[in-house]
Amino acid sequence: MSSAQESLSPRARRAAWRGQPSIDTEPDEAFDALARSAALVCDTPTALVGLSSGAYVRFKAWVGAEPVDGSSVAVLGAHAIGQAEFFEVKELASAPGLSDLKEQLDGDAPQFVAAVPLILADGEQVGTLCVMDARPRLLEPRQRQALQALGTVAAGLLERRGGTAGERLAERIAERSLRSLSEAGLFPFFAADNAGRLTYTNERWQQLFGEHHGNDWMDAVIPGHRDRVLQAWRAENNAHQEPELDFSIRGDQGQLQHLRALWRTLHDEDGQAVGRAGIVEDVTLSRDAGHRSQHLNARLSIESERKNRFIATLAHELRGPLSVIKNGVRLLRTAALGETESSNVLGMMDRQVTAMATQIDGLTDLSSISLGKLDLRMAQVDMAAVVENALEIAAPLIGAKRHEVRVNTPTPPVFVKGDATRLVQIVSNLLTNAAKYTDDGGRVEVTVRRQSSNVCVEVQDNGVGLTAEQAAAIFGMFEQVQEDSNMRSSGLGIGLALSRRLAALHGADIAVASDGRGQGSRFTLTIPAWVDLRVA
Repeated sequence: MSSAQESLSPRARRAAWRGQPSIDTEPDEAFDALARSAALVCDTPTALVGLSSGAYVRFKAWVGAEPVDGSSVAVLGAHAIGQAEFFEVKELASAPGLSDLKEQLDGDAPQFVAAVPLILADGEQVGTLCVMDARPRLLEPRQRQALQALGTVAAGLLERRGGTAGERLAERIAERSLRSLSEAGLFPFFAADNAGRLTYTNERWQQLFGEHHGNDWMDAVIPGHRDRVLQAWRAENNAHQEPELDFSIRGDQGQLQHLRALWRTLHDEDGQAVGRAGIVEDVTLSRDAGHRSQHLNARLSIESERKNRFIATLAHELRGPLSVIKNGVRLLRTAALGETESSNVLGMMDRQVTAMATQIDGLTDLSSISLGKLDLRMAQVDMAAVVENALEIAAPLIGAKRHEVRVNTPTPPVFVKGDATRLVQIVSNLLTNAAKYTDDGGRVEVTVRRQSSNVCVEVQDNGVGLTAEQAAAIFGMFEQVQEDSNMRSSGLGIGLALSRRLAALHGADIAVASDGRGQGSRFTLTIPAWVDLRVA
């Protein structure tokens, strides 16, 4: 330390530090990485690298709480810089002999502190690597050893600022610290010669790479990453670089693991490269969690958009019938209507109530299916009769749009085991969908056929068709095809979703095929055929 610092008592030195600004040096990724590593291996939310210069403190890097001037983290960091040896306090609130320090701390100050001094090769102490936690605790022996090794790395980085001689000193310090990390067993560790042949690996490396833990370790790297890893591994040695590389491997059980490797080139006394040494971190959990979070956020965004679209559609679909009913009630109350006119108004109101009931029934059915409360009345059902009844339900829309309908049913008839009412509901939804998305005067064709042990019902139209993306999403809740502006879609977008779920309850499925926009669509219901198990 400088003589100016030595002339101050510890309390006076802390007061001087507290009264002066915390001067940040330029950002340095190496020190940032050291702070992250310290927090990781010690399992603490806060870690910092603090440097001293006269009566000033410079916080070079930190993770977690920022050491702003006068904060508890800054005060504790300054106190740690004043310690010449490894420093650890389990719980500040009950620790003896630190009353002057406690007076300067806030009520939410960290309770646990551990720090290692940063000491250069000439013995000068220049700073600290410190970790903090609100939980009272102590470091495990391996964590303490790893923190001391990281402190040695930090001192080596500072030593490097001294030129060529300093760089060689720093390199030897770094080599010793890497060995310390290896012995601590917190990370997979390796050393290799100039040709890239492994000369040493620790137990964690061998566990990670399994049967490929030797010089065939590159075989464990997935093919898509192998060339990039090989190029980095064979790159010309450079003492001024510390390569960091992300790649993935396949474990012995076929599991995909994401790794981050950090190594440095080692030199002899003459400055000649003699090999490399480094560590590997398994980042699978953090990377997978990040990907899952992104995927989940995307899914939630899509579902939220569908929900909002559904709510808007529901409001629109119910507003129309309710407006008609409201006007009908007003006419019946205020106008002197004859018997024929009153009958027409009541018929109009009845049709609107029926339309609303159909939409509400669909939502109720979906809810019942989701809760497992929809009961099916299973029996032998003639699929030709199902198609006939479904056509009656869809007839008003088909007639309004003047579609040509063709029906093809087999002889003799084919039967399935199912709930006749629900099967009619499925096929009528398919017919209504075909009629809705086909221009006026179009064609809808229904075909019933036996296929091996199944019965197929195909509903084909020459309507607007589907893109591959639309076909993949068409059975989603509240999903509707976005037609041209001159075609208006009605309904809540639940018909196909409900149909597929009803089909699944019968052990059946619905598939869709289309050659693209303007090429029409074909929906196929495939359901197991009736099997008569009675013995003659």
